[in-house]
Amino acid sequence: MGPPSLPRTHLDGWRRVAETVERPFDAGPVSVEAHTVRYERDGPPPRPFVFASRLRIRPETAPNAALTRL
Repeated sequence: MGPPSLPRTHLDGWRRVAETVERPFDAGPVSVEAHTVRYERDGPPPRPFVFASRLRIRPETAPNAALTRL
């Protein structure tokens, strides 16, 4: 799984400062893998930041109606 994709037009003035891949949940047959990127803008503290994550949930299942409404 690759990193989340963000439109370049939304990233003007931002620079990527971190990228992580981790497995925050793993129990029996169910696991979640998260690929996260963090961007910052230059400036005095507190430095503004934004992040985006892409999740992979296994095993793959059909969409959940309640989660889809979110």
